[in-house]
Amino acid sequence: MPYARLEPVFTNAMEVQMGSPYQWADLTLKGSWVPELPDFTWQDIHSKSDNGRYLAVVAWDISDNNPGFRIVVIDKKDKTFRQ
Repeated sequence: MPYARLEPVFTNAMEVQMGSPYQWADLTLKGSWVPELPDFTWQDIHSKSDNGRYLAVVAWDISDNNPGFRIVVIDKKDKTFRQ
């Protein structure tokens, strides 16, 4: 059974601060099914499972001025996502 077509498109990628290895970007998902993701600030990287069922995107998680990351995994078969 084929999974929903879903591709991440990153735009406006910018360096977080001078010399940082990380960037932030706007994320748009395009495809036959697009989940309603939380309004996060995104990194401009993603990963897909070998079988194409899962798509993972990386969100910034900044609390108390301590930067971290949150991985959002999208299941294209069940049409769900989890953090």
